[in-house]
Amino acid sequence: MNALRESIYSQIKPKELNNQVLTGSMFNTLLQSYIKELNHGPIIISSAWKTLVKHECEQAFDFAINDYKTLLSSNIKQQGTTIQLSELQRIHTDSEKRAWIVFSKRAIGNDRLFFENKLQIAISNAYSAQKDYIRRESNKYCVKLLNELFLPLDKKISGEDYVQFDGYEHDLNNLLKYYAADSKGSEQKSVLLSAFLRWFIPSAKSIHSSIANRMNRQFG
Repeated sequence: MNALRESIYSQIKPKELNNQVLTGSMFNTLLQSYIKELNHGPIIISSAWKTLVKHECEQAFDFAINDYKTLLSSNIKQQGTTIQLSELQRIHTDSEKRAWIVFSKRAIGNDRLFFENKLQIAISNAYSAQKDYIRRESNKYCVKLLNELFLPLDKKISGEDYVQFDGYEHDLNNLLKYYAADSKGSEQKSVLLSAFLRWFIPSAKSIHSSIANRMNRQFG
């Protein structure tokens, strides 16, 4: 009996259709298509094959894009949402390679090119959305940090505590050191540049004006 079983198994060849070896899942899809065709009339092999090809490519696309998004998100979660864009690019590249491997293992037939283009667009859109999110998180973090660091200086400016500009310059240099050490993400420089235009330059002018007015009052 064992010899008979081994003989049978050794002679069994994988089922093929249009030179494509069918997996168990593909064979199941094909059978379902045959049944559907049979319920509506004669079986058309070419129609069943098209159904199978489309189904496999759809599955390949779904598995690939889900794998990409999962891998991208899990890596970002491990490193935090204020990672540098260069690191995000590395994660994206690794995730994209994995997605194409997943897609290539399952996609078949003439529909493959259509779903390749669809996957490329989906990956690009997912990456762009994630990059925008990373930038927003970095911007939010850096703006909050600068607000907290500038608050003591703002109180001194409002109270006209700076009798000389050197005092403001000293506090500003300390602020920049703390910001350089604690700021995170891709928007560090852009947030700081915006702060200089909106806060530091006007505040410096205000201090100069305050000191000048004080000297005028003192020396007439």
